[in-house]
Amino acid sequence: MRAKDKKYFIRLEMAKFARTHGVRPAMVRFACARNTVRLWVKRFKEGGPSNLHDRSRAPKSCPHKTSPQEERKVLEARRQIPPFGPRRLRDLCGCKPSLGAIARILRENGLTKKPRRKHQRKNDLRAIKAQYRAFERLQADTKPLYDIPAYWPQMQALGLPRHQYTIRDVKSGALFVDYADELSTTYAIMATEKILERLGRAGVDLSRSVLSTDNGSEYGGGERRERQIGFHARMGAAGVVHRFLPPATPNAHGDVESSHGAIQKEFFDLEPFRSRCDLFEKTATYQAWWNFVRPNYSKGKKTPAQILQEEGLDPIILLAPPTDLDAMLRRQPDTQQVGQHLPVHPASRRPVAPAPRRLASRSCGSRFRDELPIRAVWPGSGVDVGVTVRAGRRRSTVETPPGSGSLAVLAVPKKRQSVPSSCQDLPSVGREGDGLDPFRMAAEGLDSRPRLGVPELGGAIGIPAPRQDLRPVGREGD
Repeated sequence: MRAKDKKYFIRLEMAKFARTHGVRPAMVRFACARNTVRLWVKRFKEGGPSNLHDRSRAPKSCPHKTSPQEERKVLEARRQIPPFGPRRLRDLCGCKPSLGAIARILRENGLTKKPRRKHQRKNDLRAIKAQYRAFERLQADTKPLYDIPAYWPQMQALGLPRHQYTIRDVKSGALFVDYADELSTTYAIMATEKILERLGRAGVDLSRSVLSTDNGSEYGGGERRERQIGFHARMGAAGVVHRFLPPATPNAHGDVESSHGAIQKEFFDLEPFRSRCDLFEKTATYQAWWNFVRPNYSKGKKTPAQILQEEGLDPIILLAPPTDLDAMLRRQPDTQQVGQHLPVHPASRRPVAPAPRRLASRSCGSRFRDELPIRAVWPGSGVDVGVTVRAGRRRSTVETPPGSGSLAVLAVPKKRQSVPSSCQDLPSVGREGDGLDPFRMAAEGLDSRPRLGVPELGGAIGIPAPRQDLRPVGREGD
């Protein structure tokens, strides 16, 4: 029998005994005061046995209780920004009640979620991270945006970016984001070098900086041997040490991963977008709010700008608005490299033409396993046009705009150190089934041929009309 039930039955027996034998005998029998017997006899007469249970001792009025107006303000702020908890509602939304009162209001109105059970306890590294210098430890990662339910319909209808490139400083928590339609090494290099160049101009010493990334292909994680090109090599040329995450360390990138969760809940799940430009305007506002206004409770309730001021750096460094990497790539000069480190073609800065048709060449053997710079010779013009062939183990392919004429392409074996000027000993590639000799192809009607842009991931480049100002292009470095 529980203690509460035992007390109830004692009171019931006392009331019945007192009604039969009187108050004094009941006082002696149950060893209690006379007024106690009279109290339970009175309650028994008023409400029967059910009136013998304990009553609430809470005060009937509370002068310092939160007013209904303040409760409505808390509920409105919470419904407007669901990811904000009691601390952010008080600090950022102007709610006056205490943290406990805000938590009680949310709990009573069903606006709280059951905390997720953590199967593994995380190590508290806040004291270690506080000892770093500003921008001594940088974390870079990418976030796919097409799996956000609230963002996906807008992305499909308005042509919004599909990937976010993120860089975050471990010391200050500063956040830098850029966006693109594709996931590629080129965009990862562009986004990272943009931030490193800005930090270098601001006087930040990058010789001791370490940039950590995961093992994604955009950061060169799939490479089996070290190369002179790629993300790892470009970071070394910039003076920054690039390190991959060790295996079986899911929490090693906790700073940048936590920012991905926050930006999804606080921004992409809440904001509607009208166009691609509108997205970049709102992301610039959110990034500035993150770096200058949003307090970080794991860093002493300080903003990244305040931490940089304590480190002796100007917070103006953080004013780096998000960049449209696709537009930035189209503005690159011809000397830059795109895709899998291929030279940019002049046609890449023109509007992209309709989808190209793929042409199959003769068998090239096992020497062609990469995308190689080659020469396309236009008879009668004396102009060598630099193009790219997608070469495989058995076949090579090249892409041209639809409706274009025949094509003459000279494939360059991978082992050649230079491209010969004569084309008599090299295999030729023409359009299958056209019955034309590519080396006798006339150049008439080629001036109106549409140009084809360069795909972001290093696809084949279409051949434009012959131009007298184009220079011959061979293998890089020859």
